[in-house]
Amino acid sequence: NPDDWPTYRHDGLRSGATESPVPAALHPAWQVRAGRRLSSPVIADGKVFVANVDAHTVHALDAASGKCAWCHTADARVDSPPTVHDGLAIFGSADGSVRCLRASDGALAWRFRAAPHQQGVVACDQVESPWPVPGSVLVHDGKCWFAAGRSSYLDGGIHVYALAPATGRVLTERTVYHADPQTGKQPFSASASIIPGLLNDIPGTDGAEVFIRQMCVSSPEARGGLHLFTTGGYLDSSWFNRTFWKAGRAQTSGLMVLGKDAAYGVEIYPSRSRETVFKPAARGYRLTCYSLTETAPAPPAGKAGRAAAAQPKVLWEQLLPIRITAMVRAADTIFVAGPPDSVDPKDPHGSWEGRKGGVLAALAASDGRKLAEYPLDSPPVWDGMAAAAGRLYLATLDGNVICLQQATAGTGNGEPEDVKSDKGRMAK
Repeated sequence: NPDDWPTYRHDGLRSGATESPVPAALHPAWQVRAGRRLSSPVIADGKVFVANVDAHTVHALDAASGKCAWCHTADARVDSPPTVHDGLAIFGSADGSVRCLRASDGALAWRFRAAPHQQGVVACDQVESPWPVPGSVLVHDGKCWFAAGRSSYLDGGIHVYALAPATGRVLTERTVYHADPQTGKQPFSASASIIPGLLNDIPGTDGAEVFIRQMCVSSPEARGGLHLFTTGGYLDSSWFNRTFWKAGRAQTSGLMVLGKDAAYGVEIYPSRSRETVFKPAARGYRLTCYSLTETAPAPPAGKAGRAAAAQPKVLWEQLLPIRITAMVRAADTIFVAGPPDSVDPKDPHGSWEGRKGGVLAALAASDGRKLAEYPLDSPPVWDGMAAAAGRLYLATLDGNVICLQQATAGTGNGEPEDVKSDKGRMAK
């Protein structure tokens, strides 16, 4: 269904974009308490799927009303939402396994242990496998791709699998292990800019090959085409200034979504220098639209006579007083949301930690014009927004899932008191 948002960031490209439009004029339809620390939502088959990360649970809600359809409990954390494919909801968990549930009622269809051994370690106060599997899997060309492990230098490396989605049968298996076979340690690298090795992450694709972060794992010799990835991992919300998001030549320090031959990215720091100073409530966060097909005029050669690398053409920029923690493109509209970029002298960390509410803004994808802005009781979780069937869905820091739909005459401006709430139905 082209109106669905069936996997993390909508599709295997991890584009964060859909051609299904959502109006800028929105009004709350429903709100449901779903736990404490939520994943981003996915929407398919008339349901909203979201993980309650630390409670090890995946919830399915009715997309129109928010009522709980079913809940499934795994054996460890589920850090991101399931991927819905052909009536099945498939997800990994930190116990080192992958589960496939029937999307209609949550019944278990199959379970696959991806970890090479049944072992446990304590991580962040909970027991999990030394070979955890990210929650969101990739279904590409009829195969369900995922990986178990943390680093290609630890515990025998990262174990990459492709299964048949309907049965869980193993179709492809390989191990990415970069330790020196003689010493068992990380090998010396003569390059200061390129460090070999791989950290696990949610897999993505360029439309042909399968990638985990920068590495092609489906065909090790293939270079692949344009794919959106981030050096810190899709779920990294640290805003560390030495990590970046990248698609083609476009590179930003914050979230990025794709458009028609364009990339929309959040810039936080003016450079990736170690001396970079971030000043909250000063210049705002910059949302930039880059062309993926055109380059900017080349700057003059440096003192050594070297030509600078080609940079993408900037189509527009917009400074926003929002710490953008979630962003989607729905056809011709960019939705951004996050805490306000403000500092209260009595509670200087309040905005960053979600105590000052949130802001949702709609911008024109063509030129960055602001179309609408709405207050939120709580900002979204990292990358916690999705668009489907004319509605906008948010998972918020206070543990709620919110659905917004087109405003009609007499519905006001979307104040919180208009929200239909179905509380107490979900596991805390």
